[in-house]
Amino acid sequence: MSRVVAGLRWLAVLPGGLLGAALMMFPIHWVLVSGLGGIIQWGADDLAKVERFLQSFVVPCGTIVIGSKIAPRSSLATAYTLATILGLFLLSFYYAVRSGYFDAIDLRIALEFWPLLNHWLGILAGVLVVRSEDSKVRSQIDEE
Repeated sequence: MSRVVAGLRWLAVLPGGLLGAALMMFPIHWVLVSGLGGIIQWGADDLAKVERFLQSFVVPCGTIVIGSKIAPRSSLATAYTLATILGLFLLSFYYAVRSGYFDAIDLRIALEFWPLLNHWLGILAGVLVVRSEDSKVRSQIDEE
């Protein structure tokens, strides 16, 4: 792989991971809106809560996994870096909302316990998925 292509892939890690995670939100929304094929009838509030709950897990997990796939090498180090970036963003967002920086916007919903926990679990799951894939690749290389 040429150095230019590798450099462009490194530049695309975070934006590509975020874009991929955003694209992962659409199927979740469609499945929930369709009521899981007509099995479940959602109320508007229930739909919003379930969607927010699922997306708070999928977005950080997807960002880390997809960003690590985009990286030309060092996928595990990339996963740790993305997890750190997302964790710092989450902490700074939490602090900014708690300190009243966003007075005009009602963001109390973002500070509920379960979405916050789901974000952290999504970050952890993303790192664990990349770590598992990385260990499989390393074991295949060791066998050869």
